[in-house]
Amino acid sequence: MNKEQLYKKLTNDIPLTQHLGFEILEANPEKVHLRARLKENINHKSTAFGGSIYTLSVLAAYSLVYLGLDKEKIQTNNIVIQKGEIKYLHPVTEDFDVICEFKNPELYQKFFYCLSRWKKVRELMKVQVICKGKVCAQLDGVFVVHV
Repeated sequence: MNKEQLYKKLTNDIPLTQHLGFEILEANPEKVHLRARLKENINHKSTAFGGSIYTLSVLAAYSLVYLGLDKEKIQTNNIVIQKGEIKYLHPVTEDFDVICEFKNPELYQKFFYCLSRWKKVRELMKVQVICKGKVCAQLDGVFVVHV
């Protein structure tokens, strides 16, 4: 699945995403990199709205899991975030990047091994929100997948 196909899937399946002003810069089973415009996500303080930051962070992690499932040819619509905790570290004052990745191949292999063996996996996904080269927010999200 390429970036354009993923974008179409997200905006069709999750209507809220049509209003988040984001593009997909990189999308593969090891890394998802989104860029969001401040204009569509601005709050009354002229910074990014916390709800938008959270939503885009969850979207990046969801996309990473989805792309892995696609690569491994595992079909399921049962991808959910069970728990999410976000830390807002600095204000987001410009367009910003949202990045989620499997930091090493072993994590990726373990994730899909557990899923194929037990038909269910629960994994902590970490997402960083970066603006002007600085990490401004971090999401720790526990995702659960059933097949």
